[in-house]
Amino acid sequence: MLQRLITPGQEKHFEDDLTGFEAFTNHIHVEDYLDRRIRKVGRLVQAFLYAEALASRLANTGRRFRILVGRDPDSDSVTVRFFLRRKGQPWNDEDLESYKIDAVAQWDV
Repeated sequence: MLQRLITPGQEKHFEDDLTGFEAFTNHIHVEDYLDRRIRKVGRLVQAFLYAEALASRLANTGRRFRILVGRDPDSDSVTVRFFLRRKGQPWNDEDLESYKIDAVAQWDV
């Protein structure tokens, strides 16, 4: 259903990677939903509150999800993304220190 929303040329990249597709599409930029004056720590606080609420809801589905909170130190953009964890389709590195953009936290539910 969301395949048509992908930038032209990207669809081939996700043909056999449903987890990658979900991680690519299932995210929000926290600052898009906050007053522009809220910066740094305030954005992270809101991201954590959203991620915790999302984790609570996803935990009741009986399926395995991962939720990631990330922060770009250059732009101060904070994102929350989530995806279904599928065998044979790992999406992110377990080592949060390896991220180019700061991966602040992750939840497995």
